Amino acid sequence: MIVGIYTKPKAGVTMTRHTSINCEAGYGLEGDMYGDRAREQGGTVAPMAQVTMTSAEAMHACKVEYDLLLRPQECRRNLITVGVALNALVGKTFKVGDSVVLKGIELCEPCGTLEKLTGLKGLVKAMQHRGGLRCQIIESGELREGDAFEIG
Repeated sequence: MIVGIYTKPKAGVTMTRHTSINCEAGYGLEGDMYGDRAREQGGTVAPMAQVTMTSAEAMHACKVEYDLLLRPQECRRNLITVGVALNALVGKTFKVGDSVVLKGIELCEPCGTLEKLTGLKGLVKAMQHRGGLRCQIIESGELREGDAFEIG
C-alpha cells in the first residue's frame, strides 16, 4: 500500500508531500522536476527515472538496526510503501490503485548523495539492498495514499 507520495519540483529543494498525484507514462509524476524538464526539452524521462519508491519498513530498519532516523521526505523517493516486497518486483509489471500500471526496472540502491544531504553517516550501508525500486509508468492514471498493489 502507498503511505506517502512525494515530488521535487527542482533540484536542491525539500520534497513535497501529496495525498494524490497524476502519473503520466513517459514523464513520471505531475510536478516532479524530471517530467517537467523532459516536457520543456521535448523529450521523455528514462524508464528507470519515472517513479522511485522505497518502503516504510526499510526506513524503520535503519532506525532499529543503525539508530538512523530517515524521514520519508528525506529519502528522495516518490512513493513510500508498506507491506510490499519491492526487491521482488524487478522485471515485473504490476497495478497500483485503480488504473496505474508500473514496471519494476531495477533496484534503487542508496548513494553517497543521500548520506551527504541527510547528514546521516552510515546511511548507505543501512539502506543497501533495501533502498527501493525504480519504475517505468506503463499506464497513466492517478495514485492516492492508501492505494493497494495488485501483483501478478
